[in-house]
Amino acid sequence: MYQDKPKINDDKTGFLIIGSRQQLLKINPCTVRVGTTDIKHVSEVRSLGSWFGSNFSMSTHISKSCNAALFWLHDIKQRSKFLARYKLEMVQHAFVTSKIDYCNRILYRLSDCEITKLQRVQNAAARLITSSANMTILRPFCKNYTVVAS
Repeated sequence: MYQDKPKINDDKTGFLIIGSRQQLLKINPCTVRVGTTDIKHVSEVRSLGSWFGSNFSMSTHISKSCNAALFWLHDIKQRSKFLARYKLEMVQHAFVTSKIDYCNRILYRLSDCEITKLQRVQNAAARLITSSANMTILRPFCKNYTVVAS
Protein backbone atom coordinates (compact mmCIF):
# COMPACT_ATOMS: atom_id res chain seq x y z
CA MET A 1 0.00 0.00 0.00
CA TYR A 2 2.89 2.33 0.69
CA GLN A 3 4.08 1.87 -2.88
CA ASP A 4 0.70 3.05 -4.20
CA LYS A 5 1.14 6.32 -2.32
CA PRO A 6 -2.54 7.00 -1.58
CA LYS A 7 -3.32 10.68 -1.15
CA ILE A 8 -6.09 12.54 0.61
CA ASN A 9 -8.45 14.49 -1.61
CA ASP A 10 -8.33 17.89 0.11
CA ASP A 11 -11.69 19.01 -1.29
CA LYS A 12 -13.53 15.95 0.04
CA THR A 13 -11.80 15.63 3.40
CA GLY A 14 -13.35 17.01 6.55
CA PHE A 15 -13.90 16.12 10.16
CA LEU A 16 -17.10 15.88 12.16
CA ILE A 17 -17.62 16.58 15.84
CA ILE A 18 -20.49 14.52 17.24
CA GLY A 19 -22.49 15.52 20.29
CA SER A 20 -25.79 16.82 21.57
CA ARG A 21 -27.02 20.25 20.49
CA GLN A 22 -25.99 21.74 23.84
CA GLN A 23 -22.50 20.22 23.65
CA LEU A 24 -21.98 21.40 20.08
CA LEU A 25 -22.85 25.00 21.05
CA LYS A 26 -19.89 25.01 23.47
CA ILE A 27 -17.37 24.20 20.72
CA ASN A 28 -16.04 26.68 18.18
CA PRO A 29 -15.55 25.17 14.71
CA CYS A 30 -11.87 24.99 13.85
CA THR A 31 -9.54 23.37 11.38
CA VAL A 32 -7.09 20.54 11.94
CA ARG A 33 -3.68 20.60 10.30
CA VAL A 34 -2.36 17.28 8.96
CA GLY A 35 1.05 17.71 7.40
CA THR A 36 0.68 20.71 5.12
CA THR A 37 -3.08 20.34 4.68
CA ASP A 38 -5.78 22.11 6.67
CA ILE A 39 -8.83 19.89 7.18
CA LYS A 40 -12.01 21.86 7.78
CA HIS A 41 -14.89 21.14 10.11
CA VAL A 42 -18.10 19.99 8.38
CA SER A 43 -21.64 19.70 9.74
CA GLU A 44 -22.43 16.47 7.90
CA VAL A 45 -20.32 13.70 6.48
CA ARG A 46 -20.86 10.79 4.11
CA SER A 47 -19.57 7.37 5.05
CA LEU A 48 -20.26 4.22 3.01
CA GLY A 49 -23.17 5.91 1.23
CA SER A 50 -24.93 7.12 4.38
CA TRP A 51 -25.03 10.72 5.58
CA PHE A 52 -24.49 11.56 9.24
CA GLY A 53 -24.97 14.92 10.93
CA SER A 54 -23.15 16.31 13.92
CA ASN A 55 -26.01 15.38 16.26
CA PHE A 56 -26.19 11.93 14.61
CA SER A 57 -29.71 12.41 13.30
CA MET A 58 -30.65 10.71 10.06
CA SER A 59 -32.55 13.67 8.58
CA THR A 60 -29.77 14.50 6.08
CA HIS A 61 -29.53 10.88 4.95
CA ILE A 62 -33.29 10.61 4.50
CA SER A 63 -33.57 13.91 2.62
CA LYS A 64 -30.77 13.03 0.23
CA SER A 65 -32.09 9.48 -0.28
CA CYS A 66 -35.62 10.71 -0.97
CA ASN A 67 -34.37 13.39 -3.38
CA ALA A 68 -32.33 10.83 -5.32
CA ALA A 69 -35.23 8.37 -5.41
CA LEU A 70 -37.68 11.06 -6.57
CA PHE A 71 -35.25 12.15 -9.29
CA TRP A 72 -35.11 8.59 -10.64
CA LEU A 73 -38.85 8.15 -10.21
CA HIS A 74 -39.51 11.24 -12.34
CA ASP A 75 -37.04 10.02 -14.95
CA ILE A 76 -38.59 6.54 -15.05
CA LYS A 77 -42.11 7.96 -15.28
CA GLN A 78 -41.21 9.82 -18.47
CA ARG A 79 -39.98 6.57 -20.03
CA SER A 80 -42.65 4.27 -18.59
CA LYS A 81 -44.81 4.25 -21.72
CA PHE A 82 -41.95 2.55 -23.59
CA LEU A 83 -41.45 -0.24 -21.03
CA ALA A 84 -43.42 -3.39 -20.34
CA ARG A 85 -44.72 -3.65 -16.78
CA TYR A 86 -42.20 -6.26 -15.63
CA LYS A 87 -39.32 -4.17 -17.00
CA LEU A 88 -40.78 -1.07 -15.36
CA GLU A 89 -40.81 -2.96 -12.05
CA MET A 90 -37.17 -3.99 -12.50
CA VAL A 91 -36.06 -0.46 -13.32
CA GLN A 92 -38.07 0.98 -10.44
CA HIS A 93 -36.60 -1.47 -7.95
CA ALA A 94 -33.08 -0.90 -9.25
CA PHE A 95 -33.14 2.89 -9.18
CA VAL A 96 -35.85 3.96 -6.70
CA THR A 97 -36.36 1.26 -4.09
CA SER A 98 -32.63 0.74 -3.76
CA LYS A 99 -32.19 4.42 -2.81
CA ILE A 100 -34.71 4.39 0.02
CA ASP A 101 -33.83 0.88 1.18
CA TYR A 102 -30.05 1.29 1.30
CA CYS A 103 -28.67 0.91 4.85
CA ASN A 104 -32.17 0.55 6.26
CA ARG A 105 -30.79 -0.97 9.48
CA ILE A 106 -29.54 2.43 10.58
CA LEU A 107 -33.04 3.87 10.17
CA TYR A 108 -34.34 1.94 13.18
CA ARG A 109 -36.50 3.99 15.58
CA LEU A 110 -36.95 6.98 13.32
CA SER A 111 -39.49 9.66 14.09
CA ASP A 112 -42.88 9.51 12.37
CA CYS A 113 -41.95 12.59 10.34
CA GLU A 114 -38.92 10.85 8.83
CA ILE A 115 -40.83 7.63 8.18
CA THR A 116 -43.53 9.67 6.40
CA LYS A 117 -40.95 11.06 3.95
CA LEU A 118 -39.81 7.57 3.02
CA GLN A 119 -43.42 6.36 2.87
CA ARG A 120 -44.33 9.07 0.35
CA VAL A 121 -41.55 8.01 -1.99
CA GLN A 122 -42.55 4.37 -1.67
CA ASN A 123 -46.19 5.21 -2.38
CA ALA A 124 -45.22 7.25 -5.46
CA ALA A 125 -43.16 4.30 -6.73
CA ALA A 126 -46.11 1.95 -6.22
CA ARG A 127 -48.45 4.34 -8.06
CA LEU A 128 -46.07 4.37 -10.99
CA ILE A 129 -46.18 0.57 -11.26
CA THR A 130 -49.91 0.17 -10.82
CA SER A 131 -51.02 3.45 -12.44
CA SER A 132 -53.41 4.01 -9.54
CA ALA A 133 -53.74 7.39 -7.84
CA ASN A 134 -55.34 6.10 -4.61
CA MET A 135 -52.91 3.68 -3.06
CA THR A 136 -51.20 2.99 0.21
CA ILE A 137 -48.58 0.45 1.11
CA LEU A 138 -49.01 -1.48 4.30
CA ARG A 139 -45.98 -2.54 6.36
CA PRO A 140 -43.39 -0.21 4.84
CA PHE A 141 -39.75 -1.24 4.60
CA CYS A 142 -40.45 -4.96 4.81
CA LYS A 143 -39.58 -7.49 2.16
CA ASN A 144 -43.16 -8.75 2.01
CA TYR A 145 -45.19 -5.58 1.93
CA THR A 146 -48.74 -5.49 0.63
CA VAL A 147 -50.08 -3.04 -1.96
CA VAL A 148 -53.69 -1.99 -1.42
CA ALA A 149 -55.45 -0.11 -4.23
CA SER A 150 -58.66 1.67 -3.39
